[in-house]
Amino acid sequence: MVCSYIFLLINLLVFIPYCLGNSANEFRKALKYYIPRCQGGTWQSISAPEQYETCNTLYGGLEITSTSDISNLRSLRNIITVEGLINIENTNLQDLSFFQSLKFIEYQNVGSTVLNLRNNSQMTRLGLPAPDISTVGQIQEIAFINFENLHKDFCLTVAEVVHYFELNKLSVDNFHVKLCDEEDSKYVICHAEPLKTLLNNCEVIIGNLIIEAGDEGYISKLDFTKYLFGALIIRNTNLKKIKTLFHLSLICSFEDSLPLIQIHSNVNLKEAVLGGIVNLITGGERVAIFQDNHPDLFKSKECDLFDRNNKTDFLKTLVSLTYIGGDCGDERVNITFSNASSLSIFFVISSTVFFFICLFFKI
Repeated sequence: MVCSYIFLLINLLVFIPYCLGNSANEFRKALKYYIPRCQGGTWQSISAPEQYETCNTLYGGLEITSTSDISNLRSLRNIITVEGLINIENTNLQDLSFFQSLKFIEYQNVGSTVLNLRNNSQMTRLGLPAPDISTVGQIQEIAFINFENLHKDFCLTVAEVVHYFELNKLSVDNFHVKLCDEEDSKYVICHAEPLKTLLNNCEVIIGNLIIEAGDEGYISKLDFTKYLFGALIIRNTNLKKIKTLFHLSLICSFEDSLPLIQIHSNVNLKEAVLGGIVNLITGGERVAIFQDNHPDLFKSKECDLFDRNNKTDFLKTLVSLTYIGGDCGDERVNITFSNASSLSIFFVISSTVFFFICLFFKI
């Protein structure tokens, strides 16, 4: 009974910082030295896993592999904070629900893969309770999450995508992921369709968003859109500027065969800025095509859709893309198809020698 009251008190103290404004993180870091801590590391080398049932902090990260005894992972159910990296490879785990109390993951190394899920053939869901992920340093640094060679049906929910990639601003090593086929009442979710018939209050759009000739009068329907789960294609319009999508903060594409951004054949387009974007996630190439728009579109600056000059170095990295097409240099791209059915791109390099490189993307 005494232990139960102690755990209740500890958990209350952990959550008090949410009410303390800017000092919350400092308060929690000071408090952690008074919370039961256990050393992590490789799970198969741990001789008495039951000792972890009384711990709230796991330091040294956690590694679970094919030789680990996964039958006793419930011993980690009271862990609130993991200090270090989590590496789970070559297991039969279906999810990470054994971390049912996890609230914080803290990492130290720049460029770390904070959560590495690799070659877990039966893993279909993530199963974590949305932990906050942060560096122990004062400067925010890029960190990664790896979804690689999991079950073919492994999926993330809308809420999980938003949590890890907008709120925690992680990037990805590999993104072998589907979007879970379930609704989330927290958001107004729409599936991509012609703008004429699209709802006018979509916060989430699932599918490739295509804005084309005839859509100019309906583009204000996108004023409330925050998250796009698909590619952005703007083509053949009379738009002079892209002045909608100002709430759009995240583009996440689950297709690896389609450029993330295509803006082409908009002959009047002189201004294109999506300054609210904080992260771009894709399993494919991080490519944006700009071509056959107004000659003044990038006349006075390099190709940049996301106003990178006004972002921190950290955010610049998250929204970095390779810009190609006639509007962005000497290379011209012949876009045969720019929809979800197929895509062929031919690069014509203007020089004394002409090279024709053909890339075929098939879904």
